[in-house]
Amino acid sequence: MQKSIAIIGAGELGSRHLQGVLKSELSFDVFVVEPSSEASKLAESRADEISHSHKVIFCTSIIQLPQTLDLVIIATNSNVRFTVLKQLLTQVKVQDLVLEKVLFQIEKEYYEALILIEEYEVRCYVNHPRRMQTFYQRLREELDNWPLNKVFFSAYGVNWGLGCNGLHLSDLMCYLLDDQIKAYNSEYLDPQIIASKRKGYVEFTGTLTGITAQGLRFHIHSMMPKDSEVLPISITIDTPTRRIFIQEGTTTTITTHTASNGFKPQFAEDVMLFQSDLSKMLVENALLEKPIDLPTYQESMPNHIAFTNALRTFYNTLNNTKEERCLIT
Repeated sequence: MQKSIAIIGAGELGSRHLQGVLKSELSFDVFVVEPSSEASKLAESRADEISHSHKVIFCTSIIQLPQTLDLVIIATNSNVRFTVLKQLLTQVKVQDLVLEKVLFQIEKEYYEALILIEEYEVRCYVNHPRRMQTFYQRLREELDNWPLNKVFFSAYGVNWGLGCNGLHLSDLMCYLLDDQIKAYNSEYLDPQIIASKRKGYVEFTGTLTGITAQGLRFHIHSMMPKDSEVLPISITIDTPTRRIFIQEGTTTTITTHTASNGFKPQFAEDVMLFQSDLSKMLVENALLEKPIDLPTYQESMPNHIAFTNALRTFYNTLNNTKEERCLIT
């Protein structure tokens, strides 16, 4: 029986997922669900850039999907993701499901989604793709068994979208150090909300701090841009005996200082794979029943709730409002 996968939401990110899965030489059909004709055209044009032999079927509704799917990627905006998830799982038998972040905007939707995922026995993951980068996998092995209460993690950049992307950094920290988020502190965010590049959403700048279950303290910074200035993310991990500095980019540089060699810098470089490359790995692992190097929904849920609640509370305090949603995606 021919395997089938679906991508729901074919905008900027969904179309990159489409490019990635089309790179695979495995045999499967691809269904793309996108009600917007403009987004569908973008996805079709990007699909045409890839040489492939897959059958690609564009749909405008989940109703048009087959009754069973081996893998589904939901790449919609956060404001409709729960509605899409519920409609999908009540109509289609799904084996593996990948959700884009930010998962949902309303706290109760996280618990309702958990009930659906467990009721329909879906293996559900959240797309925090730094876990799939080989150099972060190697680094995780090196950091094993560190005393976490003596580790400090920070991430810094300019205009990189703290609301949209901050969860990727805290998830990376949890992955590298095998820990969980206990709480975020939003008091050091800039007292100014800025418009997101996506209409109807907001962004935050400044510093988000927090602490993990094992006592690790962390800072995540996104500085206010000058004009349209953007600086890539740099990550620092400090311990009493080692400092690791990571400058992300198409080629990522890793600088390590260790006490054993007098803190002399040691340099390494690695390639950071694009989402289209990672999506190829994702679909092949799913269809070949290999491990998927992403956090499960159950693992990610507490972090997402804490993160969105912290930003929503900050937003409401700053604007003297009672907004139920955290307006990020």
